[in-house]
Amino acid sequence: MRGGQSQLVLVLGGTATAAVPGISAAGATPESRRFTAAADAELLWLGPDHPLPHQLPPLPAGVTPALISWAAQQQLRLPQLVVDAGAPVAPAIPHLQLGLPPAQCLSTAQAMDPAALQRRLAWGRRLGQGFARRWPRGLLVLAECVPGGTSTAEAVLSGLGLEVNGVVSGSVRQPPHQLRRALVQQGLAALALPVGAAADPMEVLAALGDPFQAFGLGLLGWGCSALRHGLLQSNAYDLGLFDQWVWLISQGQPPISSMEQVHVLADHGAWLLYGAGLLYRLFPSVQWLLGSQALALSLTAIPLWALGRQAGLNEKRCWLACGLWWLQPVVFNTLLFDMHPETWVMPVFAFAIWAERDNRPRLWLLLLVVMLGARDGLVLVIGGMGLDLALRHRWR
Repeated sequence: MRGGQSQLVLVLGGTATAAVPGISAAGATPESRRFTAAADAELLWLGPDHPLPHQLPPLPAGVTPALISWAAQQQLRLPQLVVDAGAPVAPAIPHLQLGLPPAQCLSTAQAMDPAALQRRLAWGRRLGQGFARRWPRGLLVLAECVPGGTSTAEAVLSGLGLEVNGVVSGSVRQPPHQLRRALVQQGLAALALPVGAAADPMEVLAALGDPFQAFGLGLLGWGCSALRHGLLQSNAYDLGLFDQWVWLISQGQPPISSMEQVHVLADHGAWLLYGAGLLYRLFPSVQWLLGSQALALSLTAIPLWALGRQAGLNEKRCWLACGLWWLQPVVFNTLLFDMHPETWVMPVFAFAIWAERDNRPRLWLLLLVVMLGARDGLVLVIGGMGLDLALRHRWR
């Protein structure tokens, strides 16, 4: 590994689960565990010979894993980024502060507010995309410090239907499996998942998880497509075409493909690619295309949520709709298979449906124009929407 092409990201979080007596050894007392994440980050950043702004909490036994991590980091010398995704106490070192609170105890089944969960997911995606633009072939090393995190991990896995009782480790030599299981069962009972029904991962994560899990999950959408490209599994058609067109636009040259000998607008009329050219001027990388596609497909859940609320659905059913969108194979396969500009306007399409139902014709027309900027073939979809309005005699 070369430090110039890799980065260490330490994500800090907190959960009130750590305050349960006996659940964690990341501090001898529940009060001391509030400072564990901040102190560990400061030790990794400053080293054991430097006075730490927050003293390491006393441990029941052994040494802090942060000391082992610091020793490894002395050999690797990776650039460091510390992210406070919701720690009880912020570290007194340079760090990225998300401004989000720690999670509640998993036993409440209300660990994280859904809006805070979405913000963590979005930050994770943004971090992954930024890293890919800077180091397209680099290695991202992800570390975490969340006292009580193994308990929330077992809770989330159990909520997803996996039998993990007694197999998840912890910060002590003999993890408190019985105590942890009691907390997990209490949380699952409060969550009241339907018997026999598939659990919505986002609902389970919000109810039983912790900040690191939400932030780390946000890296996966970008990571899958970027990994496929890094393994030389992407194609000249269509990723190579769009990459060349956008690069030519960014350089002020005629965007004519050397493979097809056609102008970008003669292909599918995707004038939105000119906007991507502005990003290529900042830093020319195909990760702009892959990252923006992942972001657009992920954020389509926002208008789906709005449509659900518009139809009178409760929050659980709205979360179910978002989860079904995120987990359906078509979305995942589209994310993996190179890049297509029409994916950019999936949230626009869903918002257009919302605008029509909310009786906002001007906004509806504007969104349809944006849709046409991704692919001329979407005129068939727009025509179908217009035919639907005509048959229902809307906006005469």
